[in-house]
Amino acid sequence: MEATDDALRREAKSLLNRLRSIKHDAEFVSQIAARFPSLKLVANERCGLWYIPPSKRAHGHTVYFKSTDGHFGTWNLSLKRLNLHILPVIVQDSGCIIVDSTRSGKRFPDSLSKTIPIWCSVLNTAVAEYRKQTSNENTASDFATWDTDFHSLSSVISPSEHNQIQSKIQSLAASVLATPSIDMEYLSTLLKKPLRPIWIAPDTHYFSNIIEPNNSGYVKKAWTDSTDFEFYPVICVNASEVAHDASQRRNGFYYVQGAADDHEMWAPAGLTPETFWRHEGKLLEAGLSDIDCARIAKDLLARERWDVDCSMQSQEALFHWIGETGIAIGGRRAGRPPECLTNFDVIINCGAVEYDDIANISEQMGKRYLYLAIPEGKKGQHMLFESIPIATQFLLESTQRFVSPRVLVHCAQGRDRSVAISLSLMLQFLNNEQKMEYNQRRPRDSFTKKTIQDLLIYIQQYRHIALPSRAFMCRINDYFLSSSRL
Repeated sequence: MEATDDALRREAKSLLNRLRSIKHDAEFVSQIAARFPSLKLVANERCGLWYIPPSKRAHGHTVYFKSTDGHFGTWNLSLKRLNLHILPVIVQDSGCIIVDSTRSGKRFPDSLSKTIPIWCSVLNTAVAEYRKQTSNENTASDFATWDTDFHSLSSVISPSEHNQIQSKIQSLAASVLATPSIDMEYLSTLLKKPLRPIWIAPDTHYFSNIIEPNNSGYVKKAWTDSTDFEFYPVICVNASEVAHDASQRRNGFYYVQGAADDHEMWAPAGLTPETFWRHEGKLLEAGLSDIDCARIAKDLLARERWDVDCSMQSQEALFHWIGETGIAIGGRRAGRPPECLTNFDVIINCGAVEYDDIANISEQMGKRYLYLAIPEGKKGQHMLFESIPIATQFLLESTQRFVSPRVLVHCAQGRDRSVAISLSLMLQFLNNEQKMEYNQRRPRDSFTKKTIQDLLIYIQQYRHIALPSRAFMCRINDYFLSSSRL
């Protein structure tokens, strides 16, 4: 009996059942989007990307709110994941829809039920405090009704946990105010109203004017306007239904809650949200068996010659200039020749698969290309440490040919390895005017963990998907803060 149960569970979570479950949940997300046509659909990486077809996704806009920041007892606002880039979208449209899912059997992932509400409350509080500090008696009364409370869903968060989170908001806001790289004047001017989370799940009933209660899926008349609200609604949509029994069959397939979660554990190499939606007709053709689906996926991906480096961020710009530093961070496609040698003076490839002849082309043009063989993930941390002085020397040598070189630093997706190398270069040469000054290195005794963190936040203002791993950040701290290197 136990062996039979295990076999059922494996079958229930096959590739075919996962993809059918994703398609099922995406249809619910589409219903919600139709109800709020003026609001953009924004995926919470990485899981949320699967539930929004690329054609319906807000172009170039994703967010990264980690559930771990909302776990019980943790309750944090990560300064490395401030997601400030989404605020202009929220203000412009008077709200947004953020999509995520969870496989844990809960109605909402912690990212939606706690991390985003904490984010809303902390930013509201930071803006309120900033205005108190900078306003005069005549303008202070204008913000007297500004909402700084932590809002939660009572069916998910207990009163005790709610109060404990509320007690941390002020200190978290103080951390935001104390971070020099966060432009509080800009935030205060931008936010005309406070942010406020609203929650929607497939079993939502309290928002009775969204979907007809008979589960017909009929969408009532569209949301007409949210500009009259006293807040910007941040609508947190959990795409998946709660499924306590993974072997429950629905409409000809086994439904998997949060089927897209941890896709690297179940998806064939190369199957990304973009490739799934591009081929969903073939992958989900009626009458397919689990074996058929797996075979079709393998054949499709082989014929497509999938480029691993253009996967999750295919909707993003190829690269982003970081202020006026002359440094751009991008994914692999940003380093494609010959365009890259027209757009940039020098290119630093931090481990992405090399394009054919890039090294030869660069050699002919005067050693403008550097390849750093930094592996992805934790195994790359040691090579990162060794690569910092190599990249530094290469960049200094390039200044003998280019006074203010235009530098592309790229890896596969432009979010981890390339950001770590860019951060290391900027730490050494960035002056107080936020420009690179290569003839004068910053003294090592001026580095602290806070200066490193502040500079990462500065980078994220321009490349919002920039997020080096914890292992990479630890190695950067070791390199610049170790007494043996002073």
